[in-house]
Amino acid sequence: MEAPFIAVAKRTRFPFGRIEMAYTSLPREVLINYLISKAMGRKDLLTMVADFNTTPKGERTLRDFPDLAVDALSLRIQERSPNLRIIMSAVHVVNGSLERVLLAVRTACSSGLC
Repeated sequence: MEAPFIAVAKRTRFPFGRIEMAYTSLPREVLINYLISKAMGRKDLLTMVADFNTTPKGERTLRDFPDLAVDALSLRIQERSPNLRIIMSAVHVVNGSLERVLLAVRTACSSGLC
């Protein structure tokens, strides 16, 4: 897999202090490599890691956000840095899932998680 896109945001809105995103795509230059990757179940992925302005109170996973089960492959909030890790497929990103996931995390922080 290749990582053609990496972005870092240092000045962000509450509750985030720093956000880093990496988009990893399947190899498409050689058709056989692409087909093997697809057969193995690999996908184009967006990985987002972030630190909150304050340390979260406890740990949360995607299971704690049942409404987001169709919006992300993985979500983890933890006390150590990075505080937030979200992994989603390219299909999730195109469907607007990143915005829904970040809004749910922001709401949880406003409700006392952070």
